[in-house]
Amino acid sequence: MGMLCDALVAPKDAAERIGKADAPADQFDGVDLKGLTADHFFALRAATLGDESEWDVAYQGGEDGPWVFAVPDDLLTYLSALESSELAAAARSWHQWDGGTFDFHTTEDLEEILDRLIPMARAANERGHGLFLWMSL
Repeated sequence: MGMLCDALVAPKDAAERIGKADAPADQFDGVDLKGLTADHFFALRAATLGDESEWDVAYQGGEDGPWVFAVPDDLLTYLSALESSELAAAARSWHQWDGGTFDFHTTEDLEEILDRLIPMARAANERGHGLFLWMSL
């Protein structure tokens, strides 16, 4: 079984509520990003912003998850400002960063993922909320 992953818009203090929810995508605005892992998002930040640091887990439910990560503000701002004309270049940069994380994602797949993340990031900014990644095995 692959990694389950949802991107969720929620209040900035909601990491624990997200992690403890039976179905967080039913309680918060979200999109399914099944198959992506935290490493994919670390690579996105590194490829687009030059920041190779990993993020701390905001909530961990157990050995098999769920794990909740808060998307850092700089990546949230980047995604919010990304224009549709910039998607292909951003996806290429993300894919080229690789590090072995994109064994089953093409540049086109990543462009589609970015296209799904952008409205989430914009909604988070407009509401003064955060963008979270919920992952579980």
